[in-house]
Amino acid sequence: LTKLDLGWNEIKEIKSNAFRPLAKLEFLSLRHNRLCAVEEWYFTGLTELKFLHLSYNNISHITWKAFGQFKCLRKLSLDHNQLLFIPAGALTTMRRIDLVDVKENPFRCTCALESLTS
Repeated sequence: LTKLDLGWNEIKEIKSNAFRPLAKLEFLSLRHNRLCAVEEWYFTGLTELKFLHLSYNNISHITWKAFGQFKCLRKLSLDHNQLLFIPAGALTTMRRIDLVDVKENPFRCTCALESLTS
């Protein structure tokens, strides 16, 4: 399986190792769910992931290690959530990233946003 769309499923949380059997997954959509956070164990084992869509959730918290394993990720969609900031270092391991979409979040203009500069 290389593509999985779990959008519109009222998902509130992801159990540890839930995606581990899907090591070849390249596209994962969790849009339009009820996630409030992105924890570091949510995507364990998804080392080949290229596209991750988390738009239209209620995400207000991202742990700084949440995206640490994504060496191949090209697009990350976090738009239309409740993010006030993204932790410094949360995006630094994604060497191949082309797009991080964070529009329509209620960001607070603080020094914490400096990590988003290119």
